[in-house]
Amino acid sequence: MPDTAITVPPPVLVPEVPVRPQPVPMPIPYIPEVPIRRSETNAAIRSIARPLDLPQSWIDGQIDADVELDGAKRNALDELMKRSTARVQTMTVLTTLDPSPADLVRQYGEALYARITPAHTPSDPARQYIHDSPAAMAGRLLVARRETIFPLPRSSRAPCRPPATSR
Repeated sequence: MPDTAITVPPPVLVPEVPVRPQPVPMPIPYIPEVPIRRSETNAAIRSIARPLDLPQSWIDGQIDADVELDGAKRNALDELMKRSTARVQTMTVLTTLDPSPADLVRQYGEALYARITPAHTPSDPARQYIHDSPAAMAGRLLVARRETIFPLPRSSRAPCRPPATSR
């Protein structure tokens, strides 16, 4: 027997295709309707009517007519609408518009001028700012211009030192 080698080809690997499982429809559970006893409906009608101050005659009429709970709720709302009297109230609301940033600058300038010049009489809008500090004025002006300001904590502020003098 001659030496002959049998060559076997390598196995061919076929990639598996994942098979998606089909969704299984969930059975819808049967929930039997539980009839509400009339006594429970009557108690619910009473609990609706009492906080609304509906008269006992209204409650008795709903119960005697064997009205269901949803109908009793609608009837209670209708009864409240009948009882309410439509009164129109008028009121006057006075609003003051915040001054524009340009007006604030003028009023702050006038207030500061009045502080250093006692002979000057400030206008009424500027008079309210006479005792404000310049820092408070600057803060209000930034807010009026819708700028966001974040004050730094005291620990992160640079210390105030007098300038070094040369000798």
